[in-house]
Amino acid sequence: MSVNSFDEVLATPPVVAATLSLRTQQIIAYESGIVPDEDLPRLTALGVAGIFQPGATLESIAPFFRDLAQRTARRA
Repeated sequence: MSVNSFDEVLATPPVVAATLSLRTQQIIAYESGIVPDEDLPRLTALGVAGIFQPGATLESIAPFFRDLAQRTARRA
């Protein structure tokens, strides 16, 4: 009787498959433009100046960039 049956290989996905699955999910999240709510505080802490979720209108986004451009120009 052998104890080296390699059954564990069938029970766990290989690293390549797990990595591919994770990267695919990350690409979908990136391409959809939707930032998960739980990531918002971390992004803000890292210095992201503005995050616009789906449904944000141009009227709400444009003033943000105008103000950002003015602040940046004052620093230069």
